[in-house]
Amino acid sequence: NIDLAFGLVNHLQEADQVTSGARGIAYSCLLDCLCVSRRHKEAYSALKRALRENVTIEDINRTALVRLKQGLEEEGESFPIVIPPKNQKKDFESSNCLDWSEMC
Repeated sequence: NIDLAFGLVNHLQEADQVTSGARGIAYSCLLDCLCVSRRHKEAYSALKRALRENVTIEDINRTALVRLKQGLEEEGESFPIVIPPKNQKKDFESSNCLDWSEMC
């Protein structure tokens, strides 16, 4: 539901303590909804808005970015944003994680 996804994005934007990652998930849902509806230009505008609001490209679901890129290119448009390699963020996070078994 596109209206629900827009509402969630707007609600999280106005919230005080919401991480960039949480906003990235909401924007990812919005991008997916718009791409499924073949509204790729609107999805690209939403992505640019997210980036202006300090959501990092790594916070956006990679699959949503790939779908958006493919949809825009099918319509003859370009996608000037570099999509991060698969699992880049997960690799970074896993290198900093604790071994919880050592804390017992």
